[in-house]
Amino acid sequence: MPEGFCSWFSGEKDELRKYVDERSTEPIFFCNGGTQTIIVHFIQCVKLDDIKREPVWNPGRLDAIREWATADRLHRVKLNKANVAKVRDLPCISRSGHFSEIQDKEYEITDGTHRIQIARDLKLDCILADVEEAVEIHRCDTHLFHDRG
Repeated sequence: MPEGFCSWFSGEKDELRKYVDERSTEPIFFCNGGTQTIIVHFIQCVKLDDIKREPVWNPGRLDAIREWATADRLHRVKLNKANVAKVRDLPCISRSGHFSEIQDKEYEITDGTHRIQIARDLKLDCILADVEEAVEIHRCDTHLFHDRG
């Protein structure tokens, strides 16, 4: 059995398989008894309305970002010589929840509150972000996974 798989889980199917494949080439699996969690990690331009509003806690940081931040820069990520993205420059957001509900949840900001606030100030509709989702499926969700039997 692959590491992180629940004893009852042998892989995603149909709708869940498509969801995971669209977001990650290397999902991470964790088992907590009756809940299988699949963590996917990707870069996406996320609608600002889908990100929970967080208070800005450092006005000086906001001013420093305002000096360089433009719509173009907030929608771009740098690549190195190997064409690998420098994701450290992106705000990080996350959300978790049951597969049937996760797409309706707001993202939480884990890093980048000030960059996201500047994007809102610039009236952008989205911001390029480093996204992590923890998708949960339960043992009773037999339509979403292949059962080990």
